[in-house]
Amino acid sequence: MKNIAFILILFVLAACKEEPTDPSEPTPEEMISRTWQVQSVQVNGQNEDAADYSNFRFTFDANQTYRFLNPDEQQGSWELTANGTLLILDQGTEQEQQVAVFELSETELTLEFTEENEKLGITRTRFELAP
Repeated sequence: MKNIAFILILFVLAACKEEPTDPSEPTPEEMISRTWQVQSVQVNGQNEDAADYSNFRFTFDANQTYRFLNPDEQQGSWELTANGTLLILDQGTEQEQQVAVFELSETELTLEFTEENEKLGITRTRFELAP
């Protein structure tokens, strides 16, 4: 009976053992670390076709700095939250901004910037990006 209990305990411990992560699978930080080109833009849920976004670039470096060319240049630091659904730009500064991450893979990145304006109210701009 003791042997059965011991075997049962070993079985339960083995079943509860954490699955090892695949070292070949990139982390969210590795997936986002590249230059992204704008594929499409939506403003408040509507396709934005009036502007030319072909020269816009979003670059996230592995050292957690970013550079946006849109067409002006903006630079700073970036950090992904633990669950990968929020990108924090320039954390701890007056320019800090939280950006929603809707899609992140090696081939797709979808970000939504939210801005509040006294005259226009809240504007949500969603960028669908590809490397």
